[in-house]
Amino acid sequence: MGSDVRFVKSEKKVKKLKGRVTDLETSMSSWEERLMEIDQQHQNMFSQYNKKICKLSTELETVRAKLRSSQRKIKELEEKLEVQGHGAADSLNETVLSSTLDVDDQNQNKSTAQEPGPSRSETKFPDDNGNSQSHSEQHIEPDVPMSNDGL
Repeated sequence: MGSDVRFVKSEKKVKKLKGRVTDLETSMSSWEERLMEIDQQHQNMFSQYNKKICKLSTELETVRAKLRSSQRKIKELEEKLEVQGHGAADSLNETVLSSTLDVDDQNQNKSTAQEPGPSRSETKFPDDNGNSQSHSEQHIEPDVPMSNDGL
């Protein structure tokens, strides 16, 4: 009889363990499904990224080709300008230099026409007898504007 009780207890333990194993298998199965979904999502994302990378690489190569073409055209135009326009380039340089000198001369003439120093104005004030007298008054403009912020 003692062995029957032990057998029943062992049988209950086995059933309980089988139930746990079934629960764990179900849980593991759901986790495996979830992991497969995540893996599929990652594969889709990587596929999209690879497509974008390929597209951007193609665009980059196109831009590089256009850049090389533009650089070639610029070089050709520079060579043509150099060959055709040695005289024209010299003439252009002389024109620019001449106009620069003219502007410098004008600026120099303006600066020499003004009196150096602060500007002076003459005002007439009546004296005690009512006769006007000339007084020279000096106006000095500050170099730096005054600010009202207290600094």
